[in-house]
Amino acid sequence: MKQDESQSLEKEVRSAAFNNATNRETRTVTLDVTPGAYGRYRKLHINLDQEVFLTSVRLNREQQVEIEIPNDALFLYGKMDWLSTEKIDLRGLRSGDVIRIVCASFSELMRISFKGMFSLGRSPLTTRLHIKIFLDRKTR
Repeated sequence: MKQDESQSLEKEVRSAAFNNATNRETRTVTLDVTPGAYGRYRKLHINLDQEVFLTSVRLNREQQVEIEIPNDALFLYGKMDWLSTEKIDLRGLRSGDVIRIVCASFSELMRISFKGMFSLGRSPLTTRLHIKIFLDRKTR
């Protein structure tokens, strides 16, 4: 347990160093969280580029969190345990844009689980994270 805490602290220190390395120009965007059954009592860690920790969001309630993203960041993704979301490209990102985080509902989880029982491959619950993260250009 202590090793996990020290690794987490080390990531936060590296992230702070990354964010404060130079006086970078940043863009302010909003993370809009829509809760669901998946990950309800957990946190989703939001990372930039190569595991640079940015922030964590709770998935148990609807919320909007403003964050600052450096202009030279290439992509953003969420990570929970050993799984991660798909990466979204930040090259077209502007200040004021909204990044939506949508968790799978209970009915969607049951449908995917039931479908996975009849496939011969690995279970879909172990191959991907059931949280969608995307840039919502309609809300600008």
